[in-house]
Amino acid sequence: MGLDANTVIWLGVKVGSRDELGDLLREFAEEESEKYEHLMAEGEVNFFGSKLKIFKHADEPIGLGIELVDRGWRESPVELDLSNLSSQIPILTSRIRFLFANMKITAEPKVWLATVLP
Repeated sequence: MGLDANTVIWLGVKVGSRDELGDLLREFAEEESEKYEHLMAEGEVNFFGSKLKIFKHADEPIGLGIELVDRGWRESPVELDLSNLSSQIPILTSRIRFLFANMKITAEPKVWLATVLP
């Protein structure tokens, strides 16, 4: 783990490369070009009232979805209430399915955990 590594948990999809992310977002890019350009330039975009984010490890995309937890190693330990987090997952899953449907993404959202370098 590097000096600036963060632990990130998100609800969405995992991607393995820029090409895979591009394939995933192809129809969204065609129909919502302004939103797509903002997402690619800024790494996140507000879409239907939710913040959709591209998750990266050392500038390479690893996922797309809604951030649940982002915690840097320099921050003190934090209690993570998994019961509370898991109770939010069904609500957020409905939201991300709605977003993905409007983006023409057919992948099933899952909860992902990664240690990332900004």
